[in-house]
Amino acid sequence: LSGRVAETAAPAETVCEMLRVGVREIGAFLRWPLGHAYHLPDGWPGRLVSTDNWHVSGALAQSAAFDIFRRASRDVPAKRKIMLARALNARRAVWIESLADPKLKFVRRAAARKAGLESGILLPIVAEGTPVAILEFYTTAPTKADAGILSALNQVAAHIGQVAERVAARAALRRSEAILVAVFANAADPIVVIDEKGIIQSVNPAVERVFGFRAAEMIGGNVSMLMPADIAKRHDGYLRNYLRTGQAKIIGAGYEVMARRKSGETFPADLAISEIEVGGQRLFAGTLRDLSERRAAERTLQTARRQLVDAIESIEDGIALYDRDEK
Repeated sequence: LSGRVAETAAPAETVCEMLRVGVREIGAFLRWPLGHAYHLPDGWPGRLVSTDNWHVSGALAQSAAFDIFRRASRDVPAKRKIMLARALNARRAVWIESLADPKLKFVRRAAARKAGLESGILLPIVAEGTPVAILEFYTTAPTKADAGILSALNQVAAHIGQVAERVAARAALRRSEAILVAVFANAADPIVVIDEKGIIQSVNPAVERVFGFRAAEMIGGNVSMLMPADIAKRHDGYLRNYLRTGQAKIIGAGYEVMARRKSGETFPADLAISEIEVGGQRLFAGTLRDLSERRAAERTLQTARRQLVDAIESIEDGIALYDRDEK
């Protein structure tokens, strides 16, 4: 059972997919008519979220009583699920021989009675030391606890917990990748990624906006297409030198360069290049900042200062300058 559950659940991309496999396989193993999974997205103590993962077989599948029990499972507040909480705290399979036992804090007792449920098993799933789910299984026949079955279920729970860890790791990786893609796509400054030969592998939308090329025109071409001819001649040599010696003449701190738009217009840009590795391939990411407006503003300011100086020097009479306090 453990091997089958682990193998079947391994491709799961989400915790809910993994729980669906667990409920189905364990339900079939026990041959009990009802199984269900709760998810704990915030760990325990926290929220117990009823999932749509149910294993229902036999006459119960067509029974209105099952719908009543399913609604009861969904609508009970987490703080009232005391029986489930005790199983989570135990962190091992718990066999309930009689759901009618008055000592049980079972808030769904009435719904269970209508469905003819007599005995149950609660199976906590723990990943990285934190409960992530609890599976529950019920049968319509009073059933005594079986130590062998409980031991087997605890082993299964351990395997499911390991799968849950891998699922969580994959989900975290996908989220991280999505964040990086979003940052790349929405960066205000152009970002160009090239390989060891200077061939453009990827560009963000800002590159299209600043340089005037479409991405399809750039990807697969040499990055020198974004440089004036005199700089382009030296660029590949700088790159080859770095790859041969490891001496970073173009890698590291930002510096000012001249870049070229599709129209042929050149403009000053601040360039910072970093080395990255993706899938074993060495790549270089260059981030540029168009300095055209800054340089134009600097020229305007210099012109204004020069005009002011010329105006003052051309005045024949004396001139005095005061601040706001007439000093």
